[in-house]
Amino acid sequence: MDILLHDMMIEPIGYCNLHCKMCYTKHCASVLAPETIEDVVRAYLDAVPGALRLYWIGRGEVTLYKYLVPIVNRLSEQHPDRISHLIQTNGIKIAEIARQFSGRTLDNVKVSVSLDGFEKANDANRGQGTFQKIVANIKQLVAMGVRTNVQCILTPCNVNDAIAFEQFVHDIAPGSNVQFLYPVVTGLSKLCFIYPLIKPFFQVNH
Repeated sequence: MDILLHDMMIEPIGYCNLHCKMCYTKHCASVLAPETIEDVVRAYLDAVPGALRLYWIGRGEVTLYKYLVPIVNRLSEQHPDRISHLIQTNGIKIAEIARQFSGRTLDNVKVSVSLDGFEKANDANRGQGTFQKIVANIKQLVAMGVRTNVQCILTPCNVNDAIAFEQFVHDIAPGSNVQFLYPVVTGLSKLCFIYPLIKPFFQVNH
C-alpha cells in the first residue's frame, strides 16, 4: 500500500528559552543534524509526488535551532512548488527569525504562536512580560505578510475570556485562526492536550 504524507513533523531540538508551568514536553539536549533533515526530505520528494508541508515543532523551542533559517530557505528555494512550512513557536524569537527568511520562503511559511490568553493569564504560565513580547512579534509577523495563527491553552484563568481573546487575536492578526487546547492529565500523570469545539460551547453556555 502506498503511503502519501501531507505533513512531515520535524523536532530538531529539545531545549527551550521559557519555563512554562504547564509545559507538556520532556526536554533534552539532543540536536538533530541538518543533513539528516534534508536527506529525509529530499528522499521523500524523490520517492513520492505531490506537495509536502514541513511541520517544525520541538520538545523545546524550534526557533533556537541554529540551522532552521538556512534549511527552510534552502528547501523553499529548491522546491518552491512542493514544500511549505508550518512553524510552531512560543513567539519570543519568531520575528527575528522571520526577518532572515527569503522572499520566496515567506510566501511558503505559516506560523502558529502559543499565547495563553490575555496578559495576566498568559504571564502566569509563560513568565512575566512574555505577553507583550509575543504580541509585538505577532504584529511584526503580520506586517511582514506572514500568515499567523495562535494556539491557546485553556485554564481557569482565561476560559471566561476565550471569545474576547479570540477577537483580540483577529484584530491584531486579521484572517488568523485561534486553536484552543484543553489540558488533561492522563492515567500516567502526564499532561497532554485535546482540541474541543470551544466556540459552540461558549455560544450555548454563556
